[in-house]
Amino acid sequence: MKYIPTILLTVFITLALVFAGISGIVRTNEIRSSGSTERSETSPQLDYIVDDALSSYMGFDALPEAREQDLIKIGSIDMRVRDMDNAVDALLDIASIYEGEVTHRSIARYDDRYSGYATLQVPSADFEAALEDVKAIAEVVDSLSIGADDVTDQLVDINARLRAAVAEEARYLELLASATNIEDLLAIERELSRIRTTIERYEAQQQGLEDEVAFASLYVSMTKEITLPLEGTRFRPKQDAVEAFAKLALIARGITTALIHLLIIGGAISIPVALVYLLSKPFFSTYGKKRKK
Repeated sequence: MKYIPTILLTVFITLALVFAGISGIVRTNEIRSSGSTERSETSPQLDYIVDDALSSYMGFDALPEAREQDLIKIGSIDMRVRDMDNAVDALLDIASIYEGEVTHRSIARYDDRYSGYATLQVPSADFEAALEDVKAIAEVVDSLSIGADDVTDQLVDINARLRAAVAEEARYLELLASATNIEDLLAIERELSRIRTTIERYEAQQQGLEDEVAFASLYVSMTKEITLPLEGTRFRPKQDAVEAFAKLALIARGITTALIHLLIIGGAISIPVALVYLLSKPFFSTYGKKRKK
């Protein structure tokens, strides 16, 4: 019996805590409900346009489907050719074979050579094969470099932003159809103009990247030394000068080598001869005097 007051007190405290917790939950729900109702009553319809568009952008509906890796392939080759005109024609043929194009080309003449430049664009899937065909044109390939830029994330981001902008435009068009006063009409038209500009910018960025992914670019630099025909032979001033200097260098090297050998071998021989001469000179002098007597 002495524990009954303690038990009753414990039960009372427990019931009080449970009641307080239930009251707090009910109060919280009432506050949330009232806050939501208040926002719905006081916020105009236009205020939810951007929120809805952002929700569409951040939600799963705005995400693009899984896609393969998008690569922009780029290459450059520096080569020497036998004939500049034929090389340019060969590049045009390669572009035609792979359904591509030569977007830029130029030929310039300098003192003793021709220089040509061209930009070849072919479908990315045919880039490696076209590169091998271009290398076959060259007499000598001086340098070659190839690379790829991964733009997968950029295209995914632009696509998501574009879809969000299109969804936002659709919501404003719905509001435009139901607008009842001039002020609302003007506000909606301003927003539509802004959104349309954004959409066109995203579309241009998307199209530009997709074109670069679809077609690889190869920058071709070509050089050809100038040769002049002369009495049935080919007059090549630069190459002839190089060959002449090379022969002169060989002659100079031969003379220098001969002098070095002469100094070393001659010195090695002259020293013993001089010693023999100096040692034998007194003997021959004495022998000569005796004969005179």
